This record gives sequence, structure tokens and C-alpha cells, in this order.
Amino acid sequence: MKRTFGAWRVVFLVVALLLPNPALAQDQERAGAVAEPGLADELIEMARADQQVQMAIFSSSDPDADPAQIDRERQEQNARIDATYRRNTKRLKKIVEQYGWPTVSMVGEKAAHGAFLIVQHADHDREFQRRALSLMEPFVDQGEAPQMDFVYLYDRVQVGLERPQRYGTQIEHVLIDGVVHVGAFPVEYRAGLDELRRRVGLEPYEEYRQSLMSLEGRPASTPDLPQEMTAAEVIRAREAFRQQFLPHKQE
Repeated sequence: MKRTFGAWRVVFLVVALLLPNPALAQDQERAGAVAEPGLADELIEMARADQQVQMAIFSSSDPDADPAQIDRERQEQNARIDATYRRNTKRLKKIVEQYGWPTVSMVGEKAAHGAFLIVQHADHDREFQRRALSLMEPFVDQGEAPQMDFVYLYDRVQVGLERPQRYGTQIEHVLIDGVVHVGAFPVEYRAGLDELRRRVGLEPYEEYRQSLMSLEGRPASTPDLPQEMTAAEVIRAREAFRQQFLPHKQE
């Protein structure tokens, strides 16, 4: 059975969910110093719904099932994921209008991270992703927004704008001359990437890439994206991959 792009997307986002937040100076949530506990509970539930609808992919689709059935299940899964993303995004936008960006002192570390997950998955609303990034940025140095969340969202926004990312967190699957490649969308400074990643608490790029491929069940020998590829070339190669392996994926 061909793996779905949705399943690979889950891998990346589950990794994001489990990321530590070392930049936070204190655990205000544990100390009970959350200003908006009701809002915190709501954000945590929204993030949980986000993760649950994606994790369902791993427990569905018998690989020996009829291909037509697998296709139907795949489209249903994509529809549920999309509906959850859109519902969460709509609600988060209203929250931001009323409260501003959910900070650690406002809702606690876990709920603040949940807000990040929701906007990270709001690819259908790139404008809101950019706005959220700008709102989050000043809170990072204050310990009011997890630095790692900002790093991942920064790269997500750059990729959405078809610009080079900075930290190499956004991984692409592309098809080049009939060969699948897995690697980061073009980055700003590839030569200094590992040092930049180290400064923000990320593992070396190749270690990160290999861990994601391991979760997918891909061989370690799967080639990386050529460093000289432009953003436009990656987008074309990504489309070639989707056309061959994901003919029924709905955007």
C-alpha cells in the first residue's frame, strides 16, 4: 500500500508536539499562575483534537484491503483533518482578537504550545500564519512564547511564501528523475545550518531527517534534496511526487 501524504504530515506534527521548550524560565502552569484557565483548557482540547484526527491515520486502512476502499478511507481522513484544521483556526482567530496571542502567563506552556500547533497547521490561511508569527515574536525573548514554536512557525511561513526557510524544519517529499528524495525545503544558509539549529536547541539536520524517515519506514539511503534546487524547482518536483504517489489527495 502506498503511504499517504497525510501520514507523513502526522509524523512531522507529532514530532512538533513532543518538542521540549527549554527557553521558558519557569513553569507557571504548574505553579497555578495561569491568568485564563478556561481558555487554557479550551486550547488544550483543540490541540488534542488536532492530534487525534491525524493519529487516526496510523490505525486505519488494512494494507490488504481493496484499493477503492483505501482510496475512500484516505479521502475521508483528509476531509476530517481539513475540517478540524479549519474549525480550530476559525476559533483561534477569535481568541486572538479577544485576548491577543496566548502567552505562557495567560494560558500556561501546554496551552500556548497548543495554540502554536493550531496555527502551524493553518496552511489554508497563510495570512493568519504570518500574523501569528509577528504576534508571537516579541514574546519569545520574554519567555512568554516557546522559542521552538517560533522556529517551526517561522520556517512554515517562509515555505508558504515560497522563500528559503532558516532552520530546516520543513521537510519535503519530491520526485527527481524517477527517484524519491526527502529533505528540507531550500534553506538560507545550508553551510551553517547545523550551528544555527544547535543555537535554538535542534538536533543536527541529518539526524532530524533520518529520524523522520525512520518513522515513515523509509531507508536511510533515501537521498536528500540537492542543495542547488531553487524553491520553484522543489515545488515542481513536489507536484511530480504527488501526481505519482498521491493521485487522489485533496488539497
